[in-house]
Amino acid sequence: MGLSIVLTLLTGMFWPQLGPLLAISLTLAAWLLTCGLLWGTYRQAADEDHMDQRLRRLLSEAVEYAKDLQTLLNFLPISVISIDRDDHIIQINDMTLTYFPQLKRDEVLGQKLKDMTERLGMDYEQFTMTKAIRGVRTIGSIFQQGDKSFLSYAYPLEKNGEIFGAIGIFQEITEMEQLKHELSQVERLSLVGQMAASITHEIRNPMAVIQGFIQLIKERTGPELQQYFNLILDELNRANEIISDFLSLAQNRNVPMVIGDLNAIVQSLHPIMQADANMRGAQVELLLQPALSQVLLNEKEMKQLILNLVRNGMEAMNGSGMIQIETRQASDHVELHISDNGSGISEDKLARIFEPFYTTKDKGTGLGLPVCLSIVQKHGGSMDVKSVEGHGTKFSMVLPVHA
Repeated sequence: MGLSIVLTLLTGMFWPQLGPLLAISLTLAAWLLTCGLLWGTYRQAADEDHMDQRLRRLLSEAVEYAKDLQTLLNFLPISVISIDRDDHIIQINDMTLTYFPQLKRDEVLGQKLKDMTERLGMDYEQFTMTKAIRGVRTIGSIFQQGDKSFLSYAYPLEKNGEIFGAIGIFQEITEMEQLKHELSQVERLSLVGQMAASITHEIRNPMAVIQGFIQLIKERTGPELQQYFNLILDELNRANEIISDFLSLAQNRNVPMVIGDLNAIVQSLHPIMQADANMRGAQVELLLQPALSQVLLNEKEMKQLILNLVRNGMEAMNGSGMIQIETRQASDHVELHISDNGSGISEDKLARIFEPFYTTKDKGTGLGLPVCLSIVQKHGGSMDVKSVEGHGTKFSMVLPVHA
């Protein structure tokens, strides 16, 4: 009777908050916890000579219930862990072992919760189940374990005002968190689009007039002031490039694609890149695989992609160094790799370099790499970057072969 009351209270208490799936798992785990307590009662009674037949029968039924409930828990697509009042793990289902493959059921059962958290590299004091056994309920807390994200629910189990155990329920939401991050990126790009659409023409028209008059005055001025006019024109050109980057991100429209040779595009850009490298004391090396499969591409955008990445690499080297441009053939795609031996990018910055407006440069806009990523994605490809501080950076693009 007491057990029925406890289960009814637990189900009624948690059902509206957890939903049917979590509430069922909570009820099942509570049954297992109760069975564990009955098992302890049985062991104590077994040491005595007088054992009540009803206790034997109840224990037998409880053991059968425990087996059935464990089977049901193992089918749940969530992790369920329960502990007793002494912090010992008395139940763990299969999904928990799937989430944390370093755990073994035989090693975990009966182990202290603190030992399990230390094995997983978690903070025991901040773990939700640790708080639950101390009477603190946790609903919908998100925590990070390695490269995975988990949604956590943890509840103390009480009877007559006394805590006799706790239950933890965990759901992996790594993919959901990634989607939230990607949605945030889309929203940022949408903001860029709205800004670009509203200011592009208003800015470009007066700039074109200013640039024309500066050029006219420059031609009628003596050589002693030419350097100042050149500086003004360079800054105007830079402002135009920033506007172009805004437009590239904002429009995100389908561009005309033709069948093309990636090697031919790289070779056509080589004189320009080498001339820029010579001014900086650097070198550009081409490692192009012959007979590369053709891809569907927009030549203008592909040139913009390559030039952006090469110039980024030259700026990162800040003097002499080597830019390598490599193409490779794979079964269903071609690869383009652009690497430098410059200063590299720290790990914390590397995770953000494709965010619009995020930059590591003093005069950067934070739009160059998002534009590059957008170009690759419009070509149906993917882009990856690897970098080691002090050793350089490598951008890798994968483009599908034209069928």
